[in-house]
Amino acid sequence: MLKRRKMIFVLGTTVALTGCTSSSDNEVREEESTELDSDAKNIVEQYYTAEDVESINKVLHPESRRYPHEEDDFIPTTDFTINQSEQVSIREVIYWEAEQSGEQLTDEEIDARIEVTKEAIEATEFEDISFILISAEFENETDEVVMTVVNDDGEWYVYPDLSL
Repeated sequence: MLKRRKMIFVLGTTVALTGCTSSSDNEVREEESTELDSDAKNIVEQYYTAEDVESINKVLHPESRRYPHEEDDFIPTTDFTINQSEQVSIREVIYWEAEQSGEQLTDEEIDARIEVTKEAIEATEFEDISFILISAEFENETDEVVMTVVNDDGEWYVYPDLSL
């Protein structure tokens, strides 16, 4: 059986997502505050490095299908290291997803996915939605995942199964 963090890390890559922050592109992203970046990244890091179920549930959005995380699902590990985390734009997420799947996208397809994602983000009731690209090492293997975070009533939460 996979250890909890590896399983969560792998599941994080299955997010049905073609978007990123509520900003529309890299130009807008560059104008966002570093405080937002820090808060969103910290929540994801807390999620992956949690030492108990209570800590996971504290940062996991209550509407997530993974909430509440159960004690049986938790297997602590010391072999998990976050190498890097960064908030990324919609365009960056789309390129990352295409690279992971081997899909070749035209500029028109990318622009269409950006528009669909922006519309989906605007349709949510969250104050903000952001996506954090995590590079982590587990049992001497490095992997990447894009994790969804949402700002709900002024608090950031991990929402790994939010579909946009």
